[in-house]
Amino acid sequence: MAEPETREVVLEEEADRLVEACEEIADRMVDLDPSTDLYQTLRARGNRLDTHRRGIGWALEAWDVETLTFKALTLGDEARIADEFDGRGSKPGAERIWQIALGTYDAPYLEHDPENPTDAALQETVANVATIDALAFGRWAESQIDELSAVGNWNDERSFARFLTEKQAEQSQTEE
Repeated sequence: MAEPETREVVLEEEADRLVEACEEIADRMVDLDPSTDLYQTLRARGNRLDTHRRGIGWALEAWDVETLTFKALTLGDEARIADEFDGRGSKPGAERIWQIALGTYDAPYLEHDPENPTDAALQETVANVATIDALAFGRWAESQIDELSAVGNWNDERSFARFLTEKQAEQSQTEE
């Protein structure tokens, strides 16, 4: 069985990257009409990236770590989350906590073996995630897991994601 894809995030480097991305977005917005869709889209992206930056800042202050590692959710992880909330009328926030717990490979709040989570240890991780008092951290962690868990292969030369990334890069260069 193949190992799930993981990504180790160096927190200081990621925070710096997000600051740079926010600055680039702000530079692009300066000359735009605030009533345009592009302005509103860039503003929303800038706000989201700033939330993620604050989440990383919280993690750096809360824990004595330089890195966190996330993993792509497997079909089994998705099923486990669905089974946990089946018929209970859960709210998406509770599912988000489980997503972060199952999508974390190495972090201070992790109590279970990410390759073979037992129910008791996973419940401890879920409880730890639920007590994190920084919504910004949760949003950032969820985005990392979502990106890793995306359907499709970003390395496939003919993937939509790759086409979109290339076109966006081309457009950014022509706008400069």
